[in-house]
Amino acid sequence: MLANGERQAGVSVYYVDGRIDAGDLCGQRVFDIAPDETLDAFQSRSKQIAAELLVDTLAAIEAGRVKRTPLDVSRGSYYSWPDREAVARFRAAGRRLW
Repeated sequence: MLANGERQAGVSVYYVDGRIDAGDLCGQRVFDIAPDETLDAFQSRSKQIAAELLVDTLAAIEAGRVKRTPLDVSRGSYYSWPDREAVARFRAAGRRLW
């Protein structure tokens, strides 16, 4: 996301259905990526947001008020481990590791 200049990121919680990142969605949060945010800060912040989302989603499941929404995988993005090209874009964008 940082290498591609994206301005927002998101975290999701979903039911597992045998495919990677493709079960019914039951929680999601979108957040802004700061223009000067380092990779380390971005990862730390996204993990914190994901942890809070997971706690909230588990509480909703326990209370019987979670909404399951079929996940439209065509609307999302998935990035594998960065290749040399992605690292070059990351550096060219002025991003830093920490």
